[in-house]
Amino acid sequence: MPVRPQPGLVYYQHESGQTQFERPSSRSSKDPLEKIIEKEKRQKAEEEKKEANKLPERAVQKGEARIWHILKKHRDFFGKPAKSWRQSQITWSKKEAKESLKALKFKLENVAYGGGAQALQKKFENYAKAESDDDISAKVGGDLGPITKKKKLFGGYEIAKASFEMKIGTISDVLETSEGVHLVGRFE
Repeated sequence: MPVRPQPGLVYYQHESGQTQFERPSSRSSKDPLEKIIEKEKRQKAEEEKKEANKLPERAVQKGEARIWHILKKHRDFFGKPAKSWRQSQITWSKKEAKESLKALKFKLENVAYGGGAQALQKKFENYAKAESDDDISAKVGGDLGPITKKKKLFGGYEIAKASFEMKIGTISDVLETSEGVHLVGRFE
């Protein structure tokens, strides 16, 4: 790149930091486009390495089901006032929470009809991140991981029982537990 420290005097500063008064005889050894391509290749290789080093999700074993859920808390249960990571005070009733999940199930069934099980799972995970009142599973798209039939979740066995009655790639009806109402998806 030419630099003019004084009028009429021109010298060139190379990428290596060297300077000279004469015009460089050749361009740098690599074309700028080649440098960009090499940089992208290095970044892609680093990303692949990171992906390979990630801990694999535990495979579902015999006698287990892997489920996802969306929890809607409501004000109509006994105990301390309901609150979640999304709302400091839950104001809607159990009926309103159920209606909200029924409407969400309808939307998800339309996604499954149009896009299949993978599209359904992705959409379910997106809704869980945005809509679920369960602060822990919402961060991972509602994934509760592999469970057994005897696993007690949210104060009862309703979710585990329903998940084993579901086919893979389906969504349950709205379920009630002591924590609130749930929509459960089984994708594995």
